[in-house]
Amino acid sequence: MSQSQPSVCAICLTSDRPDMTREAVESFRRQTYENSSLLIIDTGKSRNDAHVYLGYTAQSENERLLWNPHATETIGDLRNIAAGQASTDILIHWDSDDISHPNRIAEQVELLTSTGAD
Repeated sequence: MSQSQPSVCAICLTSDRPDMTREAVESFRRQTYENSSLLIIDTGKSRNDAHVYLGYTAQSENERLLWNPHATETIGDLRNIAAGQASTDILIHWDSDDISHPNRIAEQVELLTSTGAD
């Protein structure tokens, strides 16, 4: 990984969708862009252990799960909470009901950097 690569945080907001969220996590893990992290905020039903509920175990420090059961925040508020947790150059949305091509993050970063977009 090049140190000049912008860092990217993929923000996944979800609620009571463990099967879909597991697929979204696996889709993230297949990404070719190395300087990226995944932040999941689940606002679903309270569980004793979110990791058991999702069947989710972080494979590196680049994957984090925030458990926020019964959240009353709007989606915009939740995105702001997630943005406050991320300390990366670029934020992207990583929907729990989408599966992404392995080059998705790399292509997004390339487009942003090559055009000089914010």
